[in-house]
Amino acid sequence: EALKNPTVRFAYDRFGPSVLQWSQLSTPKDYMRQGLLQSSGYHIVSGFALFLISGIGRISPVKFWRYLLFFTILASELAFLVYPSPSPSSTLFPDPAVGFSYRTIFHVLFPYRVAYQHILFLHQMFVFLSVALTRVAPQLFPQESSQEQEAILRQIISMAAYSDKEGMQTCSLACLEPDDKIMDKLAAEMENMIIEGNVKKDMGPLKTAWDSAIRGARGRFQKAATAREEERDRDSPGSAVDGEGKLPSPRPSPPPSMQRKGSSYMRARSVSY
Repeated sequence: EALKNPTVRFAYDRFGPSVLQWSQLSTPKDYMRQGLLQSSGYHIVSGFALFLISGIGRISPVKFWRYLLFFTILASELAFLVYPSPSPSSTLFPDPAVGFSYRTIFHVLFPYRVAYQHILFLHQMFVFLSVALTRVAPQLFPQESSQEQEAILRQIISMAAYSDKEGMQTCSLACLEPDDKIMDKLAAEMENMIIEGNVKKDMGPLKTAWDSAIRGARGRFQKAATAREEERDRDSPGSAVDGEGKLPSPRPSPPPSMQRKGSSYMRARSVSY
């Protein structure tokens, strides 16, 4: 009974059985607005999923063909919804008196199907072709990596390695902070080294003063050494001959021991008369 109404029949051909639940609508414009709002949900979800898949994957020319397929299916569905559908009898032999009607290859292949069925077939074909483009196209048309992209990739890798090395060095140097006392001692020693280097230059008044100071120190050291030797000679015991005509007296030898060390007998001494 509901399909006897031309307005409901018009909406039923384009949006399917869900039209029968829109009892509060009366005009074709209301049915079209409600049907487009309902159909837009599928395309919003499909477009978001397509954008998400294309964003996470690597750069590939297949992305362009997926977007082209999506917009082609969307345009075809809008054409099925907006333009009037031809009757089955006028599909192969159109009647000029009927007026303009939107004819596609689907009307030729499936003349007894309505626009709603053609739209469902478009949705299935979109899913099938999307999977085919994602899986089959890279195998049939492999993308050759250009030398420029490889050079850029190598440069990025080298820069990342250099950044990691610099970061490790910075962290290691920041952890080894010397003590203030050590730094003060190091600064004092460096100042002494700079002063000594300036003094030891080949020319200039500092070089002359440095050489004279070294010569004076060496002279004083030699005089002190000579004085110590003379004092040691004076304090040493007399020599074998103290003067002319004076001979040293012999040193008496100790008497022989009567008992040998480590033995238990005594040696007897003979007496001569």
